[in-house]
Formats: sequence, structure tokens, C-alpha cells
Amino acid sequence: MGAGDFMGSVRRCVANLVAILLVGCSDRAIDVPDSGVCPAPLTNCGGTCTNVQIDPDNCGICRNKCGSGFCNQSRCCDCTGPLACCSPGVCADIQSDSNNCGTCGTKCDTASSSFCTAGECRCATGYTECVGKCVNLSSDPYNCGTCGRHCCSGLYCMNAKCVPPGCGGPLIFCGEGIPPDCGACVDVKSDNNNCGTCGTKCDTTAGFTCMTGACSCILGLTSCAGKCVNTNNDTLNCGTCGNACFTGSTCNAGKCNPCGCPTAQVCCGTVCVSLQSDPTNCGACGNKCTGGKGCVYGKCACPTATPTDCNGTCTNLQTDPSNCGACAKVCFTGQVCYAGLCFCGCPPPQVCCTSTSGVYCTNTMTDINNCGSGTGSPPAGCGAKCTGGKTCVAGLCVCPTGQTDCNGTCTVTQTDPNNCGLGAAGCGVKCAAGHSCVAGQCVP
Repeated sequence: MGAGDFMGSVRRCVANLVAILLVGCSDRAIDVPDSGVCPAPLTNCGGTCTNVQIDPDNCGICRNKCGSGFCNQSRCCDCTGPLACCSPGVCADIQSDSNNCGTCGTKCDTASSSFCTAGECRCATGYTECVGKCVNLSSDPYNCGTCGRHCCSGLYCMNAKCVPPGCGGPLIFCGEGIPPDCGACVDVKSDNNNCGTCGTKCDTTAGFTCMTGACSCILGLTSCAGKCVNTNNDTLNCGTCGNACFTGSTCNAGKCNPCGCPTAQVCCGTVCVSLQSDPTNCGACGNKCTGGKGCVYGKCACPTATPTDCNGTCTNLQTDPSNCGACAKVCFTGQVCYAGLCFCGCPPPQVCCTSTSGVYCTNTMTDINNCGSGTGSPPAGCGAKCTGGKTCVAGLCVCPTGQTDCNGTCTVTQTDPNNCGLGAAGCGVKCAAGHSCVAGQCVP
């Protein structure tokens, strides 16, 4: 290549570079360089290098003029007014178009209720942005009432509150509904922690309980200065609220007394008693329990062994021959009452005994399994067993002739090395190892 050709090439390169730089600045057209060839991507249109993709006077091809004055990707974009050309042949209002919001191609998340307003993606009316997403704080269980407020499992969000599907009956839901207070369905008419309204607590330590939706004292107690007391025995409120007994005195039946009884006792006359358990002062001073009754929690009641009150006397209808099965149902002479029924009439000297297996006749004067006098009802001796080798003689458990009762066991103290001696004196006397008991004496 000659020097002239080389310099010509340099001039063309410089011209092309200048053209490219100019296109970058003008974005549309430059004059055709001396070479007569326009640099890419420009096209020579009537002596001018222009970009037919965006030139409204040469849109797509030379001399194709766009009436709107906009050319996009070689196509005229005939947008008017506030509309913008966002793609070939497509006009968009970038102030309100959710697919071209603010700028072409910027999309709002309409699925999450985000729409284009004044050129910005904003949450629809009633929705709030939480971590880049539009949510309804009135119904979103993950953002209930405020962003990030997550309802407990099984609850849903209604009116910005976490609630269950339903409580049923008279119950209502109390609680925040978010961890750790997931709440519960309660009856505000009786719930001590939610009495009348959610969160209203009754002071159970002061004797209050929830009744019909209000914190009230239980029956028998009176509300005095915010505390439930028994004015019958409260020394600070004896008879009426604020009526305090003197130091050392007690309150009995609403009156101060001078006994000075310990806690849980009251003064009856000049004696301290427990009205809860004293059978001569049961529930109140002077109230005596009769007929075998005891005092239980301040009331006269029959004991477990004789649980039925027959005309003021406690008895067991299962075993009482005078009240067998029912009050005043009397068994015939010689009969016994078993399981509420009258049984047998044994020939003398036998008597009628009962056991878990039934009713039977036996002579308690000689029966080692039923040894006693046989008198009374039920007969004395029924079920009384002679043990330790004893026999039943005349209704008494005794050792056979020649034997001595040592601690409940019959033995011959003349020969027993563990009880060696004369009669009862030998009980507990043990011979040394290797010794024998002979005639009541330990010998080697």
C-alpha cells in the first residue's frame, strides 16, 4: 500500500469514528462522510446518515415521515396527548398504565392489588404495602391489623382481628390470636379470667368468682373493701363490714366473743370448738348431732359404716336386722340381715353368721373360724378366727391343755428352746445355741 492510500484509509477511519460519536450524541442523523458510506446502523437518506429505527422523517425507510413525530423500532408511533410510545404501534399512559408505569415496561403487581397511579405503582384503596407486597390488613392472616402480625394456626383475620371460625353457643373468643397469646373460646358469664368482657379477671384469692358475667362473692360471703369475707366469723368484719372485734377476741355467728379461739375455731359459751367437726356444736353453737351421726363440714351426717338415717338413727340397711333393706323392716328372731335381706333361723346352739360368700349356721362356742359368745345381732364371734394353734372352747380361743400362749402362739414351754420355762414365765426365753429345753430348763 502506498503512502497516499494509507493516509486515505486513516482519514476514512477518523471520519467513521466521528460519525459514530456524533450519532451517539444526536441519536438520529449526521452528514454523509466523504467516503459516501454511512456507518452502521445509519442509512444514507438524501445525503444524510440517519437511524431509520427512530427517525420520524425516515421511519423504517427513507422519506417515510411519521405524522405523530415519533418513530420506534422502524415503525411510526401515532400517540397523542399524554400517551407515550412504549412499543411499535403501542401507546400507553405511563401515569396510569400498570404495564408501563412511569416508564415503558415497568409493570405493577396487579395480582397483589398494586396499580399505577401518577406514574408510580401504588397499593389499591384498602390495601397497604407490607415488605413490597400489597395486602389487606383487614383480612390477611399474615398481616392482620398491621404488617407482620401473623395469626395463630387455625385462626383467620376478620376486621383486622385474629379470630376462630366460630366458638358456638354462648362462647366468645378472647385473646390476641397471635403467638404466644393464641386465645380461646370462653363463656364470659363464668370465666374468672374473662368475666363479662375479655380480659376482666376476678380476684379468686380474695374470694371472688365470675357469676352471670360479674365478679361476685360466692354464696355465704360478703364483699367488704374489695375482699370476700364471712361476716359470721371474720374478726375484722364481724356481722357487718368494718365491725372489728377487739384483739384476742373471735367472731362467732356474726358476734364478737371473748374466747380468743385459734383459726378455724369459734367460741361457744366459754369453749373454743370447730363448728365444722364438733358433734355437740355442729355448724352452730349448741347444735348436737344425735343417732350416731357425726359432724362433717358443719352438718350432721351419718358415717360411712352406717350411712342411712332411719328415724334419726344411723344404720346400715345391708346388715341391720331391725332395718334390713329399708328403714323399719325387721328380721324375725334368729335371722340375720345380709345384703339387705333377712336370712336363716339356725337351731340352738347354732347361730346365723354371714360372710362374703353367703349366710351359714354355726356354733360359735366351738367353731375355730367363728369363735365367740354368739349373742347380739349380728352374733358375737361370727368371723372371729382362732389362730396360733388355739381351739374354741366356750366361745373363747384357748391353747390346748399342756400348752401356753406365747405372743399369740400355743407352745409347750417345757420343751420349746425358743420359749423355755414353766408356763408363761418361759415365753421369750431362748436357749443358747446347741442347748435344748428339758423340763422347762435349758441344758447343754
